[in-house]
Amino acid sequence: MIKPAPIKVAAGDAQQMVLSYLRMCNYIPQRTSEIAKAMNVHSSCIRRAGLYLAAHGRLRAELVPGRGKGEYMFILEQLDLFDDHKDEPKQSLWQRIKSLFK
Repeated sequence: MIKPAPIKVAAGDAQQMVLSYLRMCNYIPQRTSEIAKAMNVHSSCIRRAGLYLAAHGRLRAELVPGRGKGEYMFILEQLDLFDDHKDEPKQSLWQRIKSLFK
């Protein structure tokens, strides 16, 4: 059986994939290699996405022993209740005035 080659994805897509995978795994901490293997994405894409999310407080990243210099364990600590809620774009002054007269 031929394994498909790992793919590269855009940074924003990789970040959403990491968050959704950790939610799908019931918030169980996952290593970079485990996430990359499960989603068939390059581990460098997963590592960069996870570290970006950790820098912005969306999850926690801990360096653990692994291949080479080690790899990261990504931990999603709590459910983000407002993750699916998108803010509405702000209305201009003229749009607000028009809505008053409707």
